[in-house]
Amino acid sequence: MSKQAEAALLQWLKNNTSLFQYRLDKNWITLNDLASRKQISFDVRKITNFREKSHPQQAGTYLNLVLDGSKEIVLTHAGIAFSPDFSNTGPLPDAPPVTCLSDYHMMVMQLNALLQESERKKESLLLFQVLISILDGAKAIGLDVGLEEEQLEKKLSQFEESF
Repeated sequence: MSKQAEAALLQWLKNNTSLFQYRLDKNWITLNDLASRKQISFDVRKITNFREKSHPQQAGTYLNLVLDGSKEIVLTHAGIAFSPDFSNTGPLPDAPPVTCLSDYHMMVMQLNALLQESERKKESLLLFQVLISILDGAKAIGLDVGLEEEQLEKKLSQFEESF
């Protein structure tokens, strides 16, 4: 599977040079997501499953990679996509099933607007939880989101002081 998966991955990346830069060093690939300016590395031999599908909104194709039988990474027109991780928040019905850091940054702008309206604290709290689950999902696949965590923590501290 790994040679077939590696070939599919490299072909997809060659077809999407405006989205990702990459470097293959023996069995390790490093992907640079140009949209988020984030980087992820993994051993291509760990790809246990993959599939390329057409994007439902006519945005080209996306490539879904399963690593070690459980960790999923999706390469899309919006960058590296992944599932939120709800281990720190519990289930959140309003959270997207798959997201990316571009979505995260759009939601942060929504949060900034909500925080200006004191009567919308419950909505703000729910959005904080969704944002936390997105950052946890990003960390779970190996993205460095330390800066985003620090910024969200500051917003959360300010939010808590408003009570």
